[in-house]
Amino acid sequence: MPAIISLQSVAKQINGKTIIADCDLGLEKNQTLSIVGVNGCGKSVLLKIIAGIINVDSGKIFIDGNSLTRESVKVRRKICYIPDYIDFDYNLNVYQNLYIYLRLVSKKTSNEIKHNIYHWSNILGFSHILYSMISEVEYSKLRLIQISRALASSPEYLLIDKPSFGLDSENKKWLWSLINTTLKYSTIIYTSYDFNEVESYSDRIAFLDKGKIRLNGSIKDIMDKTESYGYYKLIFKSNISKKFSSEVRLNDNLYHVRIKRNEMEFYCSDKKTFFDIFKNSLPNDLLDMQNRPFNFEDVFLSQTRKYNDE
Repeated sequence: MPAIISLQSVAKQINGKTIIADCDLGLEKNQTLSIVGVNGCGKSVLLKIIAGIINVDSGKIFIDGNSLTRESVKVRRKICYIPDYIDFDYNLNVYQNLYIYLRLVSKKTSNEIKHNIYHWSNILGFSHILYSMISEVEYSKLRLIQISRALASSPEYLLIDKPSFGLDSENKKWLWSLINTTLKYSTIIYTSYDFNEVESYSDRIAFLDKGKIRLNGSIKDIMDKTESYGYYKLIFKSNISKKFSSEVRLNDNLYHVRIKRNEMEFYCSDKKTFFDIFKNSLPNDLLDMQNRPFNFEDVFLSQTRKYNDE
């Protein structure tokens, strides 16, 4: 099946810094894609680029065969974008914010919109604050109200930054059940730091690293691509020297490096790199080595936590 969303060699700099570099990405219709990566790797920027909020410096974006650059207004009408911050008008109450949004994006009558707002406010538990000012509503409720915009408008494309941030595991399940049931015909792209969320609610996963998609596909696809990856733990007789620690941290083929006194843990993307590290560890009084099979959680950690020294 051809990609309904396609990014081709997309690049973007902000304040002279490259955020997205030669990025290629494709997603089929009605699929759910999660974008993950280390903090600050450009996930939110990439989401805004796909939403048409940020213009690219180079490259092409097509949504349902339409160029986002040339046909921005036409394409953006099909997209519901929910950022990871509150974007309501604080001069209006909750009902007014929702009504204006739905009036702009839907063809429903005023009465239909009113009914829709009441319906979702009851389901999501904010009917009692519909006429409260935005400044009077706590963050967790405002987040649900933001998500209600998508549920009420049934967009063709939902782009959402950290959908379940701040929710406990039960409420995450409840929220995703609502999204998957109500928006089962929508194509969804979201960002997340949550392993369980990504594993449970993604048809495809894209790992963003240094502005490029490093890994992309289903869990099976990704496990096939990372077959050569491994987890290793090195134990030394004494505390690891600063020089050797620096060499390990600066190696681009190592991920999720953790160094604590005389122990070092890391994920490695190829065996040659590991053997180089192993060879260099021998003069540093290596005492023992441990390794184990690589699983999907290891892949997730290796790509979302570059350095995590303790």
